[in-house]
Amino acid sequence: VVFTVKSGMPLATNVTIQDVQGNELVTIVREIAFMPTFAFYRGEELLGSLCKKLSFFTPRYEVDYNGWQAEGDFICWDYRILDKAGRCIAEMSRESLDILNESYSLDVKNPEDVLGVLMVALAIDLEGDSR
Repeated sequence: VVFTVKSGMPLATNVTIQDVQGNELVTIVREIAFMPTFAFYRGEELLGSLCKKLSFFTPRYEVDYNGWQAEGDFICWDYRILDKAGRCIAEMSRESLDILNESYSLDVKNPEDVLGVLMVALAIDLEGDSR
């Protein structure tokens, strides 16, 4: 176990990522906005955000964190997280057909990006749950 994700209830709009000692690393908070938006906080410090972009056929997200972008496939099961230059830094794939017990695999190219990728992946999952 590297991280633990905690939420207050099913279909929660806020989640926290903790280290193995139970220290809170990041909180993801759903913001009130026209398009689904999630903010990433470390304590009181705003680290960045994820906002769904208006798009047709495939979901797209603007990530205000390291200049990243995220895009999904037509059925919203597979996503790619791209850097500023459009290079894939991570892939997210849904592994489970069970709606109540969803699981995803994350393939992160650079180990230094793992926490950031996890923040983005959880925000995308929360956005999908809100639909």
